[in-house]
This record gives sequence, structure tokens and C-alpha cells, in this order.
Amino acid sequence: MMRRNWTSALIDALQTASLVLLLIAPLLASDYWRFFFFQMVVMVYLAIGFDLSYSYARILSFMHALFFAIGAYLAVPLVSAAAWSLPAVLVGSLVAAGLAGLLVAAVLVRMENHNPTIATVIISSIALLAANAMSGVTGGEDGLLIDARTIGFMGFQVGIGPTVALYYLAVLPLVAIMLGRLALQRAETWMLVRAVAQNEDRARQLGFDARLWRLLMFAASAAIAGMGGAFYALMMRHVSTSSLEIGLSINAILYAVIGGLGTVFGPLIGVLLIYPITEVISLYFVYVPILVGVVLIIVSLFFARGVIGTLRGLGAGAAPTPAFGADEAAAAQGG
Repeated sequence: MMRRNWTSALIDALQTASLVLLLIAPLLASDYWRFFFFQMVVMVYLAIGFDLSYSYARILSFMHALFFAIGAYLAVPLVSAAAWSLPAVLVGSLVAAGLAGLLVAAVLVRMENHNPTIATVIISSIALLAANAMSGVTGGEDGLLIDARTIGFMGFQVGIGPTVALYYLAVLPLVAIMLGRLALQRAETWMLVRAVAQNEDRARQLGFDARLWRLLMFAASAAIAGMGGAFYALMMRHVSTSSLEIGLSINAILYAVIGGLGTVFGPLIGVLLIYPITEVISLYFVYVPILVGVVLIIVSLFFARGVIGTLRGLGAGAAPTPAFGADEAAAAQGG
């Protein structure tokens, strides 16, 4: 019991510190570091999207960068040409990415005798090739610029770019997503989602439409990635086809795995730990994607539970902790 209390306290402290750091960073840091933290914020959206896809839709997706790019690319004309408000831009990007995820999931969840992971790689690759081929629309590798300098929000004009105001407007939905997910841990609907994720055949035998729940979770994961893409475009005031590269999806996988698959704060912790390291390494090592791939393989083999899952396992002593869903396991144990 003492070990469990100690590890639970450590996890709570780690999660709280991560949130506090996210909230106070732009107030304590220079413009460069605010931009740096803003980049991490949008990566958390992407990591959460992948985590929901893998942990609950049971699809190992290498295509979440595509949904991220859909949100980013849609934000450009909505802001530049249509002069939409920030909430309208976010809803538009979220809905577009979610619908794209729904269409893809309708195919992936039916691939019971095949590996949907390969399909996500193929779709991602085709999308990147198509985007580069349609440079007149996408801007290709040069990309598209957002001409507007401000965007409306509740009667005010918010500066576009890595501004303090836009940073917090990006953080608030992110925090709401995490806290909302935390509040759902003991809800009956979420328990059904977990049941489908852990044993789809058993859930189907009990009369639940497992495919429908997997489809909805994948669509939700795509929508969250799309919202992150919209904030990315607003922060950078620019988007290019590089946002569709599969390396971005691989990074999201690494963030989620390092933090802890199936955990509420795992994606955030994973980004805070890994993103700064990869950025520093990129200054001295050209082939960072290769290094990320190697690290991902090593982590998957020897550290599959991630930070939070490993700590939960230590708290449980000899009791096994699943590779995903450590928060749910803790909730089931009352810890």
C-alpha cells in the first residue's frame, strides 16, 4: 500500500507539474521559448490523436499527420479569404479532419483479416505525393501563407503567430480535452469503449457494436489532430506539404509511447520529454527521423508501458499493468 501511495503521489506530481509548466511557460520565457512551447502544444494534440486511435480504436496509425495537415490547410483559406473567427476556424478544421477520419475508419475497422497499419502507411504516402503534385493548390514544399495579422475571438482581435494570447487559446482546449477524458474514466460509456479496446470479440458477444465504437474513436482522434493542425497553421502563419510527412506521425507515436499509452497525461509528458531532445539532436545530426525510429523500436521492446504505465506497475508491485490504459487500470483498482 505504501508503494502504491508513493507512486501515485509521484504520478500526480508529475502530471500537475506538466500542466503548470504548460500554463506558465510563455509568461516566464522569451519570445523564442514561447514559440518553442507553442510547437510542443500542437504536438500534444497530435500525440493525443494517435493515442486514442491506438488505445481505443485499436489501429496503429501512421497517418495522423494527414489529419493534422487537413486541419492546417483548411485554416489558411478560412482565415485569409473568409476571415472566419477563431472558434469557426477550429470547428471547421476539427469537423473536416473528423469526417476524413470517419471515412478512413469505415475501411480500416473492416480489415479484420488484414493489417490496417499497412493501409495507413499507404494512404499517408499517397496523400503526400498527391499534395506535392497539386502544388498549385497546396503550395507544395513552399507552402501557403496566412495573410491576415489577427483573428476574431469573442469580439476581440487576437494576433496570429506565436503570441501569448493565441498560445493560451491553444492550451485551453487541450486542457479541456485532458480533464474531460479524466472525468470520463468511470463513466459507463467510457467503460464500454475500454471493453471494446481490450476485447473486441467479447464486447461483440455481449451485443455491443464494436466496429461503431472503434470508428467513432478513430474519427475523434482524427478531429483532435486536425484541431492541432489549425493551431499550427495559425502559429506559423504558414503551412506546407511537410506537415503530411510520415515522420510527423512517427514522432506522435513516440510521444504517446514514452508518456504512456492509454493514459490521460501520457501524450503531454511524452512531448515535454522527447520534443526538446529531438530538437537539440537535430542541430548536430541530420537523420533525426532514423534515430527516432530506432528509439521507437527500443522503447516498444523494453519500455512499452511508458513513464506513467511503468510507475503504475511499480505501485501495483507484482500485479501486471497493461501496455495501454494505465489510468483505466488504476481507476479500476480505485487508485
